[in-house]
Amino acid sequence: MKKRIYTADPRTKLVWLILANVSFFLPTTLFSSSLIFLYFFGLLIVQTKWKKATIYLGIFSVSSFLLESAFFRLEKGGGVIILMGVTTLLKLLPCVMAGSLVFSTTSANEWICGLKKLNVPYQITIPLTVLFRFFPTIRTDYRQIRNAMKFRGIAVNTRELLYHPLQTMEFIVIPLLVNANYTTTTLSAAALTRGISTPSEHTSYTQLKFSYIDFIVSLLGVLVVGFAGGIGAGL
Repeated sequence: MKKRIYTADPRTKLVWLILANVSFFLPTTLFSSSLIFLYFFGLLIVQTKWKKATIYLGIFSVSSFLLESAFFRLEKGGGVIILMGVTTLLKLLPCVMAGSLVFSTTSANEWICGLKKLNVPYQITIPLTVLFRFFPTIRTDYRQIRNAMKFRGIAVNTRELLYHPLQTMEFIVIPLLVNANYTTTTLSAAALTRGISTPSEHTSYTQLKFSYIDFIVSLLGVLVVGFAGGIGAGL
């Protein structure tokens, strides 16, 4: 297991998600987009997500090149559409980076404990608890379905999945939808059985601490996004 340089508190990760979503609505330039990208890229590196960091760096580099390319600026019609697509991708990229980082490094227990520390009402905590456990369960179901298909020689690679959409619907999507309904009911029952809706004080094995490093990282994020927004607005 890779040792992380810094393990962030779930409340800090919540700040990352908020900043990433706020940055989507800010007016940005390529320079300001680069600042926001570097912030989340640095977080991926610190959290030892090297593969994801490399992939996102490649996407950002190619998108930046296309955005600045004179070919697309001189191109008419289709070039404008591609330019709009690349601009949207650059604005979405921080949200994707933050989401993949946060949900791959935080367990459901940490989320629940963090939400309790924030005094989030149970009406919000319970659905979020089910949500946090839902996607990992669905991912496990998907892998099991794919392994079963490969074992039987059905759509052994992605190309065959794309070439046979009806077969993909039948063998993957429909079982996933059926399992999703069952999984949601099961997870809700499990959470309630464990007493998540009990109004009395809850105990937890997970111990969280919002350290001064969390404060610095959160403050740095606010400054970076604020500064990038100011540059984008021409201030």
